[in-house]
Amino acid sequence: MSGLIVRLILPISFFFLQEFFWPSFFSGALRPNFLLCLSLSWGLVAGPREGLVMGAVSGLLLDLNGSNLFGLYCVGGMILGWAAGAIRGGVYRDRFTLPVAVVVGGTIFQEVLLAIFLVWGSWGSGLLGNWFLFLSIQVGWNLLIILPVYGIVSFCWHRFCDRY
Repeated sequence: MSGLIVRLILPISFFFLQEFFWPSFFSGALRPNFLLCLSLSWGLVAGPREGLVMGAVSGLLLDLNGSNLFGLYCVGGMILGWAAGAIRGGVYRDRFTLPVAVVVGGTIFQEVLLAIFLVWGSWGSGLLGNWFLFLSIQVGWNLLIILPVYGIVSFCWHRFCDRY
């Protein structure tokens, strides 16, 4: 029962942190994506199926908050959560380098997916001029928060959810 509560409280608390608390200190569109880091960390700690579910919940929260293309964050979160869980069994799980490498790859994948759909739908045709600058800043923000998020997820998983 406590595992289910943790699985609901973590995405909701990270959503409020990302969408309401963080923008009050820093204005602009460039801010860390706590829910992406949560999905990737949960997949690394818990496995592909759990990562897929956490990615779906996190993406759905972002889509419900107001997305140009409803379902895009949900599908991206599911793919990335599952992929992070799938690579966890095949590589050595280091406490530092693996989450950092996964968040860089995950951020690049999500931003490329968003850019493809925004340009394809002609919502952001002027976006590609500054896209590389935007991508590098977004990766930098996510690198700053991945280790604390990974630590929180690892603690919550081993304390409340892992019953094996």
